[in-house]
Formats: sequence, structure tokens, C-alpha cells
Amino acid sequence: MSTKLNVLIPDGESTWAKNVIQCFNKNSSYDFHVLSGEKKTAIKYSNNIASFGFRPLAKDSQERLDWINEVIDEREIAIILPIAEKIMELLLANVSKINPKAKMVPLSSKDKFKIAIHKNLLYDFMLANEIAAPKSFKFNHLHELVSVKEHLRFPVLLKPINGKGGEGIIRFDAYEDLSQYVSGNANLEDAIIQELIMGYDIDCSVLCEKGKILTYTIQKGFIPRKTPYMPQLGIEFIQNDEVLRTVSKLMAALDWNGVAHIDLIYDEKEKNYKVLEVNGRFWGSLLGSKKVGVNFPELLLRKTEGYQVEHLGYETKKVIIFKGYFKYFAQKPWMIFSPKVYTYRSTFDSFLKDPKPSMFRLWEYLIRSFK
Repeated sequence: MSTKLNVLIPDGESTWAKNVIQCFNKNSSYDFHVLSGEKKTAIKYSNNIASFGFRPLAKDSQERLDWINEVIDEREIAIILPIAEKIMELLLANVSKINPKAKMVPLSSKDKFKIAIHKNLLYDFMLANEIAAPKSFKFNHLHELVSVKEHLRFPVLLKPINGKGGEGIIRFDAYEDLSQYVSGNANLEDAIIQELIMGYDIDCSVLCEKGKILTYTIQKGFIPRKTPYMPQLGIEFIQNDEVLRTVSKLMAALDWNGVAHIDLIYDEKEKNYKVLEVNGRFWGSLLGSKKVGVNFPELLLRKTEGYQVEHLGYETKKVIIFKGYFKYFAQKPWMIFSPKVYTYRSTFDSFLKDPKPSMFRLWEYLIRSFK
């Protein structure tokens, strides 16, 4: 009889589900059972899952919650491991309705979670708690834009409130261009205007308990993409006390539980770090963190089981995410012959152990490219 714990991933269609499952292997202490609202998704093809279920249900629907409860009984689920924010919001809003036979991984309160993941609410929260952040203004109609005109200092960035991975961010260098764009987009979703800070981006990934950081990694990009504001192809893991102090203050103020990925920027003018946003979910550089010694999904499950989690440090190394090599060489093919590129750490071993999810993503990418 298997002694493995059954873990339920209720949103297998999430972008980051593949990264999470590849932080484990077939010989881990867990059997992973996956639910998905999409029939074909990368995690479906992983060697590391025990079962995959498909129903065309929205992540935030009551039907999805009913399905979760049903599978908890069918599969004798011990732990629920949500990947992305939409399903986390559903679970937090229905805590009393979740089958009590399964434990939820640590999550923050519904109210604090909402503050953290909505950029406009987070900005007001940071302002009240004296946490440095770029000036931001919420709007979704032209008349609201006019009301903040006198406060804008260009260039600025237009950001969707619920955007992810740099998607939908547009730079404007003059009010006329911004006004024209807004007036021409009647269906513009809620957005914020944020001052453009001159400096460099840096991130901090954390696992917290009641606002205290249990373990973390800090990283900055060193191989940019063609498209601005998108996650970088290569990341360098570093130590930075000021970033850690800033993030610690924010996590304490939010009384945060569980994982989070915080985007910051170094302001070259004011010589300080400013918080851009909080991702209350898993993120794209998970395998990089694992490569340098911090396996966030595994530590989160261990924490849920009741084990103590301590920060044991991590290696300060440069890591190229496996798919980054392909995109990097596509941008700069001459770098194939550069010995330096091959001295960086890589997540290639994760691909070799579980290749089919990445191959599925590659196939999707090729199909999109030729359409």
C-alpha cells in the first residue's frame, strides 16, 4: 500500500502548473491529482502526476468547487495545492464549504489576499504603511483620466490591474498619446497609471507564516526579452539586504501566509527599492529557485504537513530557464558559439526528467507562430 500523500492541484490549466509539478519527481512523497478546465494543458503530459481530470468549468465557479469536493472523497486527498490567484480567491471565499477531509496549503486571509493582488488596493495599502512604491493612479474611463492629469509626470506606464507576466503594459511619453489611447478603447478594463521609474527590476520570492518570512530567494534578470516588461530569459540569484527589509515590512503588514513573488524596482534617482506588485501565486522562476537550493512548492507542502521550515540559504548563481536558451539563441544566434553562455546553471535536468510538458508548450508556441 502506498504511503504517499494525495495532493490535489485544482487549477491544472494555470500557466505556472507545469513549473510547480516539475519541482517534484515520480519518487517524491506525494501523488498529484490534477483538475483542469482545459482538455489539453502542459501538466496533463507530466510524468509526475497520478491522475488528470477535465471538465469545462471556470476556475471561479461553484461547479469547480463542487468538483474539488467530489475528488477529495474519490482520491482521498490530503492536501489542496492551488497554483494561481483565481482559484485561490474561490477557495478563500468558500473556506467553510471545502471538504474538511483535506488540508489547504497556507493562504492569507481573503481581505489581505485581495489587497495584495490588486495593484490599486496594494498601492493605497503601501502608502498607508510607509512602504516605497511608484506613484499610481486608478482609472478606467477618460473622465477619470482627466481628473488625475495634473498629477501625472511622463513617461508613465498603463498597467491592467489584474495583469500577469508583463502582459498589457504600455508606455506613454505624453498625455495626448495616453488620452487618445484611452478614448479609443471603450472596453478598457480597470487599469492603473504608474510613474515610470528609471532603474532596474529585482524580485523576491518568499514563503511566509503570519507575516514572517520563513525562506526566500532574491533574483534579477540578466538576459532581457525582445518584449519590454516580460520575465527575463536568465536570472541571477543574489543577496540584497535592503530588498529583504522592504519585502519583510510588506509581508508583515499583510500578515502574509504561504508563497508570494514580489516585483520591485531600484529607483536610481531616489536610491531606494520600490515595490511594483505582489503575485500571491506561484511564478515563472520556480525551477531556478529550486536549482539554487530553495524548492518552494515542496517546502509549502511540508509546512502544510506540520513540519518546520527554516531558511538554509541558497547559492548565488546565474540560471537560464531551459526554454530561455531557445529564445535567447533565436534573438542572438551568434551566442551559440559563446563558451560563457554554457557556464550558467540551467534547468535542463528538469526537462530531461519530465520532457513532455515542455514539448507540449513548444508545440503550442510553434502553432501560434505559424498562424
